[in-house]
Amino acid sequence: MTAVDTLPWLASVGAGRWQMSGILAAQRAGMRVLAMDGDANAPGLATADHGVVVDIRDPQSVIDAVAESNITLAGAISFAAEVGVRAVGALRVHFSLPGPGLQVLHQLTDKAAQRRTWEEAGLRNPGFWRIVESVDAGLTAITDAEAPVIVKPVDSAGSRGVTRLETHTSRNHRSQALAHAISGSRSQRAIVESVLPGKEYTVETFADGDSTYVLAITVKEKVPDTGGTVANELATPTDSPKTQRSIAALAVDALEAVGYRDGPGHVEIMHDPTSGPALVEAAGRGAGFMVFEGLVPAASGYDIVTSTARRAIGATVNAPSIARQAVVLRFFPSARGQVIGFSGFEDANSLPGVEANPFVKVGDRISRAQSDGDRLGYILATGADPHEARARANTAEKLIRFDIAADD
Repeated sequence: MTAVDTLPWLASVGAGRWQMSGILAAQRAGMRVLAMDGDANAPGLATADHGVVVDIRDPQSVIDAVAESNITLAGAISFAAEVGVRAVGALRVHFSLPGPGLQVLHQLTDKAAQRRTWEEAGLRNPGFWRIVESVDAGLTAITDAEAPVIVKPVDSAGSRGVTRLETHTSRNHRSQALAHAISGSRSQRAIVESVLPGKEYTVETFADGDSTYVLAITVKEKVPDTGGTVANELATPTDSPKTQRSIAALAVDALEAVGYRDGPGHVEIMHDPTSGPALVEAAGRGAGFMVFEGLVPAASGYDIVTSTARRAIGATVNAPSIARQAVVLRFFPSARGQVIGFSGFEDANSLPGVEANPFVKVGDRISRAQSDGDRLGYILATGADPHEARARANTAEKLIRFDIAADD
């Protein structure tokens, strides 16, 4: 037996682009990685020590794949993919692995379960919310809400299937939004909830089994003409320390209410100066699109990616010693057509405090921005304060150009 043969095995449920940083960090930290994904071309399958093509939406198929591999796991994780979280819970229960199990992770992938738990805990939800399983039931719920509503799948992520409906919206538009949300749900359920007032914030956390630490708070800016559902920027807020403390406290309370005290967390919150903070949703994983491996380390100085891998196998990690700096993570939203070229990234990356890269390649066909996946690339800028970070992002953005051949 060689030294390599004694290294612990970590299952990465999901091997796509946003899992790569976790797979590589785990290997650098002395783990072997069993990566699983339904896409045979997922890059992490080749990078991992062993790759398996399997439908990660089906927990039993993932359990069977691990059993057939004859690999003895030390842990399982979905670094930044919502689709793999349920299977992670199933692996942990079936193979007695460390970390939150099925019951906790169910609440972090099911918006109905979250809402019920938070309501019981006295945490602030929208004033009206209802779970529906048909378009007709949804139409009744929208009428009963007597206010603008958000319609979204109960179990989806990345703004997929999310629509904001105003009170004057036509019955046909309402029906389409409900059908879109229900069809986008694994369980064929949608949630209809009244629109919360204020600005939207994201809170990125890490819990080490004892304490939950807030690593970053950002305020969201949205892509025009998407009904306020698709973000094109996350940035360090300029709100008062008191406001930011209230947002951070609610995020921690939300995760702890569902029993989540181990691993990365992502919480979305609306804050209004009059009514205070209220919960949108929460996830027990890192956020994708450069938030987990880019924004959080830049904003906090903490290596959340490696710590996530280590906690997944039950290893101890150092408590975060947070060195805060301001960040702006800005995305280039897509437009319907074909990518024929892009430029300026090399010049942008030569700027101080700037990292920028495309998500697309020449020849890709793209659609207009409808979800968080519809993005062409990103700029991550840091600075001593929000003003400096934003100025650097603005300078970088002026250098970058995408050439899109519009569809006829």
